[in-house]
Amino acid sequence: MMDLVTLVDTSDTDEFTVNKRQRSSIWSRFFHKRGAWAGIALLAFMIALAIFAPNITKGIDAYHTFIFQFGFKQVAPTFANFPVGIFGYTSPPFSQSVFSQTVYGARVSLPLGFGAASIAVFLGVVIGALSGYFGGLTETILMRITDIFLAAPFLPLVIGVSITLQQVRTPLYFTLLFGFLGWAEIARIVHSEIIVVANKEYIEAARSQGISEFRILLRHALPQTAPIIIVWAALSVSTFILAESTIDFLQIGITTTQTWGTIIYTGVPYILANNWWWIAFPGLFIALTVIALNLIGETLRSSIGSGV
Repeated sequence: MMDLVTLVDTSDTDEFTVNKRQRSSIWSRFFHKRGAWAGIALLAFMIALAIFAPNITKGIDAYHTFIFQFGFKQVAPTFANFPVGIFGYTSPPFSQSVFSQTVYGARVSLPLGFGAASIAVFLGVVIGALSGYFGGLTETILMRITDIFLAAPFLPLVIGVSITLQQVRTPLYFTLLFGFLGWAEIARIVHSEIIVVANKEYIEAARSQGISEFRILLRHALPQTAPIIIVWAALSVSTFILAESTIDFLQIGITTTQTWGTIIYTGVPYILANNWWWIAFPGLFIALTVIALNLIGETLRSSIGSGV
């Protein structure tokens, strides 16, 4: 006759194996979709530009002015000085390649977006998992705090804090600010998912074997929410990059280095002179990055949905 422990082990193994296979099938569907590979390739290209910026711009960084063969005139994109000249040049007193500025801007926006998303995911997952799994007073306190953060729109909140706190506005400052203000949505999502997972049979089976609650949460409950967390993380990176570009364009953002937003702000007055490349290429980089991240996030989301 099969004893209770054997029954528990069987139930645990069966349901846990099914969930593990479901997660595996999600990733299989994801990597079989063209949208996923298009997003990954485009994002990898943008990251490579940021990493190899000094090599691509041949030693011309975003701050060095230089004299070139066109005699301090605004010059439209050309292949004559490839690759530095393909995005055109700015006017005196800057006399810089828009390409060099834009490539170096990627070194600010991409790390900021990924860094802020990492902080937000960590805080949101911890708060959402603890509140959803343990419930009771823990859930009440943590979810009320989450509701407070959800009540305020993200971008106006960032603008208000940025104006109020007059610190030196470095990329690290805004990475931390975005992360600490942007965790509430993923916390609510993880909270809802953990409540469902916590009532599964294999969770009860693990409890009956004396496994600690934190170990059950980390090894059995949280892995079930991983695809949804990754979807939100990918989409939040694009949100943070757009937010950073917006506040930089409004001149209340980063002041210590060149960014995509500040390049666009600097180039706005020159649009009337038909010097379109000032804002076209930084805007294109922002658009391509956001498209890549959204392709990855939306493709993964559809992979999850098609498996339900």
